[in-house]
Amino acid sequence: MPPLQPIHLAIGALILLALLAQLLKEREPAFPYDPAEALLTAAERAFYEVLIDAIGDDFDILCKVRLADVIVVRPGLSQRFRMRAFNRISAKHLDFVICDPESYVVIGVIELDDRSHLREDRRERDEFIDGALEAAGISILHMPAQRRYSALKLRDQVLDSLEQAGPTIADRH
Repeated sequence: MPPLQPIHLAIGALILLALLAQLLKEREPAFPYDPAEALLTAAERAFYEVLIDAIGDDFDILCKVRLADVIVVRPGLSQRFRMRAFNRISAKHLDFVICDPESYVVIGVIELDDRSHLREDRRERDEFIDGALEAAGISILHMPAQRRYSALKLRDQVLDSLEQAGPTIADRH
């Protein structure tokens, strides 16, 4: 067997480097995450502050809650149907969830609707969420995003929305 020529060694080294570079390039980090800028947008934060003033003494208000943590798929359905129904709710979030401060039972939901809710895909999402919450007996109030809110007016709107859902914990407040 003839000895390897320098050109063969150079080609072999280049191939080895190319394979190593490809392996390093394809290697994905175990935790490819960065922090989100903020949990709430500026509009959501402004609304939340007024919402706390309006009803925060009577209720606990949670932000950005996963729909699947508020409603569950009914038992007694086929496994396939249950998974399909769960998948429809698992990746959707609600803007604000109103809870009884003692039991943390969910008694209502508020969605802050900005201009994006005029898009067809958002309208379809909203219709689905409204129907799912209605089926579970949970009231939802859609609030149009505004520059300013009145805490008193917002309190009345929230309490009216909760009362329309039927006799609830809201009646005590």
